[in-house]
Amino acid sequence: MRYTVVFLLLFASFVFGQNTGNKNIEVLIFTGVSGDTIASLTSSDSVECQLYSSSAPWKLLTQSVNDTALITADDKSAEQMVQFVLAKETWWTQTPMVRFRIYSTGVDTCTSNWIPVPSLNGALTLHIKPDTSGTNVDYGGSVLSGN
Repeated sequence: MRYTVVFLLLFASFVFGQNTGNKNIEVLIFTGVSGDTIASLTSSDSVECQLYSSSAPWKLLTQSVNDTALITADDKSAEQMVQFVLAKETWWTQTPMVRFRIYSTGVDTCTSNWIPVPSLNGALTLHIKPDTSGTNVDYGGSVLSGN
């Protein structure tokens, strides 16, 4: 009887101690997109997010780690990464898919593919990485990461 109780306790601790499928994500957001370039180095770019449906409204990202809601001309010329913490956005909610767009008013817009983010508890960070070439800014190295 004593061995049975010890066995059950050990079995329970073994089962509950197993990793239940930690779902981490780290994906380039513009993979497979033909246009990931903005043709203006001197203007600021805005970043927006859309949740799950192409008919859903685009929401401006404002919760940047470095306290600016824009990718400024200085960020672009210095090729400085700008990070947005999605869970801090007031409109953020759990969603199965997201996509992002970066735009410079009156110049260009680049839109990412839909990125599946099911059961990630909303702990996502968007890393926007500008890469300048002449007067163009390539955002192909931008990454969505989290768990």
